[in-house]
Formats: sequence, structure tokens, C-alpha cells
Amino acid sequence: MADDPMAKCFLHRTLQARQFLNKFMPSGRGIEAPKIRFSPVPCDASNASEICTPLVQCIKDSRICPGYQIIDASDACLLSNADDEDYSRLFLYPTGLDFWQNSADAWRSLEMPIHVLAPSADDLFGYGDECSEVLESIIEQVAEQFAHQHRTHVFSLIIFGRYARFLRWDRAGCVVSKGFEYHKNPRLLADFFWRFTFLSRAERGFDPTTTDATPSEIRAFKATVRNFIKNAPRNAEFLRPTLDDDYPVYKMQLDSVNGQKMHLIIGKPFHGYKRPTCGGRATRVYAAYLKSEKRLVCLKDFWRSHQLVSEAEMYQHLANHDVPHLPTNLAAGDVLVDSQLQSTSNQQHGRLWGLTHQRIVQEIAFPLETAKSSRELTQVFRDIIACMSKAWQSANVLHQDLSDGNIMITQEGRGILNDWDCGWEKTAEDPKNENRVIYVRPAM
Repeated sequence: MADDPMAKCFLHRTLQARQFLNKFMPSGRGIEAPKIRFSPVPCDASNASEICTPLVQCIKDSRICPGYQIIDASDACLLSNADDEDYSRLFLYPTGLDFWQNSADAWRSLEMPIHVLAPSADDLFGYGDECSEVLESIIEQVAEQFAHQHRTHVFSLIIFGRYARFLRWDRAGCVVSKGFEYHKNPRLLADFFWRFTFLSRAERGFDPTTTDATPSEIRAFKATVRNFIKNAPRNAEFLRPTLDDDYPVYKMQLDSVNGQKMHLIIGKPFHGYKRPTCGGRATRVYAAYLKSEKRLVCLKDFWRSHQLVSEAEMYQHLANHDVPHLPTNLAAGDVLVDSQLQSTSNQQHGRLWGLTHQRIVQEIAFPLETAKSSRELTQVFRDIIACMSKAWQSANVLHQDLSDGNIMITQEGRGILNDWDCGWEKTAEDPKNENRVIYVRPAM
């Protein structure tokens, strides 16, 4: 984990706890949090679980987190603690929800993880870039939350012995507050929970362009996926993961290429689900049910670097120069909320660059391995060569990320070259490119 950009980012530029609250959690509408004492929480507990019960009870009795409940996740269906006595997880959920019926409901409703470490545990953020096993587990937990939910950011809390730290994660990294003794400064920890309850859903990190799908939408989505897999003109088993019942199903709204609203129903991504961290581009690819036309399309959801040309703009540039054998885009552009770009902000406190959320909707294409014959495979590569040649000769563009995963096949057996997010256009301002990338997967 030492080379993990997330670990390197959140180990630096910590904020004072009060500064963290004032920046990321506007005060609770001028209403002070109820007073609380954490004296029932032992400072000399022998393991993390001895801290959890009195901590949860203190928060409940003081009513500093109205509308929410804290669940001990030691035996939860999401992530186990691997019988680690030095580390326990608590999950914050809205009250009144019977969310343990299945994993999909539990993930859909999860608001915030609380990580509790034994008093003997070292401060996770006190040793440079070194990343402990516990810190790896915390990163994994938050990465899983990002993977199962559509989030712009996630808040979390770490309790280690008598100290606490606040954390805010987004795709650019994680901002961490300085540790403080919550027994001596109970107001800080009380304000953290209190202010959280006054945040809007978007301020808590949920993507406002995505909501829970209705039961009827879920049924239509899954029936369409099953029918597509069964009747597709070539092998479509690569879409099977999207039917996973342990993954929530969502409804997403975005603008089509003609400016009309497009409503998509999506489940588990069939590509890009497993991520070692919650930072970076976080590319996920979904089979999406297009409600207006009652058919499947492909959705690519990712966070693009501010330093690179937008993939949506690159596709438009290529189309303007009549480059053949490109995917058919139904929607392509940055995600806007109230006319504002959906972008990261944590880069202001770390060492990484900012990212902007982008989505591209295309007609479904098939992996290269679904070619039916050597003749068809030859035609596919002829098409790819024609695409790359025209892109360079007419549009001055190099693809720069050529791989077997980016060479796709249409239902009719023709080749298309996908994923132009690393593409580079030669211009007078940028006549020479030093970062050309060609990736060839080694033979098995």
C-alpha cells in the first residue's frame, strides 16, 4: 500500500478538528448540539469492542444524532472484522429501517462508517507514508461503500483509545483532521454528529442525479438483462454480474445528446467493480436499462482528470473529422448539478489533482473474445487500423491506450475502438507528446 495514491494523499495536510467541521459541515442551523460526556467510555479498554457499546449508548442517550442509529457491524453481512479484537466497525444508518434483510438494502442505506481501534493501537496517521493493515482495512471499507453507492464523497470517523479523528473521502483523496481527546473535548465529537444530521443528502455525499429504483423498475431491468443475455447475437455472459442480487439497483438521470432527459436503471457494474481504493478515476461500466426505449445500453461512469481533454469532447472532435468505427454515443458529458460541475475538492488539501465526474452512454458492444471466426477477427482489426489512421491523419489524435479491452465488436461483427479518455490531440500549443501509452496484455 505504500505506492497507493490514496495513502500518500491522506497522510499529509491534516486540518484542526474545528477547522474540519467549519469547512465541511456548516453549523446546525444555529442550534447548539446537546451536551454530552464520554466518561462512560473506558480509556483503558483491553480491546475495541469494549469501547463500542458505551460509545453508542452515550451518543444515543445524548440525542446528538437525531434521526440516525449506530449499528455494531461485527456480525454484519457487509464486511467481517476477521475476529480482530483491535478493530471494530460501527455503521451509521437512518432510524426505522429494516435494512438487514439483504446486503443490497444494507449497502443502499449506509450513511457513514465509524472505525474503532483499541486504546493500545498506534495513531494510523503518525508514521509518514507507511500504511498499516488496519489502515488498509479502513480503505477497503470505504472503497466498498463507494463501489456499492453513487457518491461524491463519504464522511467517516476513527476512534482510537481516547482520541478521535474526522475524515472526508472523495476521488481526489482523503482529508483527515488532527487527533483530539474526545473525553476532554466532547463538544468537538458532539458537533460532528450533530452537524451531520443537518446536512442535506447531497452534502452528506450522495449523488443527487441517482436515486433508488422502484420495485417495478428493478423487475424490468433484470428481465431485460436476462433476455439480452439469452438472445444476443453473440456471447453476452460478460453482463451476468449485473444481475447480482446483493448489489443495489439505482435510477440515474442524465442528458442525452439531443438535450432530452434520459433515465437509466443500473445494477452492479460488469467492469470496474473491485477497486483497491476509493480514489482515482474509478471507471465503472454498467449494462443500463433505458426506460424510454425499454432496452439495454452501456454506461461508462468515471472521474476524469482536470489535466486531460474530456473524453466526451474527444469523441465530438473525432466525429467532426468523420473518423470511422467509433462507438455510438447516446449521451456524453460531465455531470452537472444545478448547472455546476460535479468535481472533487479534497485536492486542495493533498498532493493530487482535481477530478470531474463524467458519464458516457453508448450502444452495447462485445468483447474481442466473442469473435466468431478468424475472418471476423481480421475484419475487426482492419476496422481498428482504419479508425486509428483516420484519427491521426484527419484529426491529429492518438488513442494512447490501445489494449484488447478497448477493441470491441458490434453485434454485426465490425470493430470499434473505445475509451478515448487518454487520447492526445497534436496542436500548435502541444506539438509533442511524451506520455504515449500502448498496453499489450501478456499471453497466459
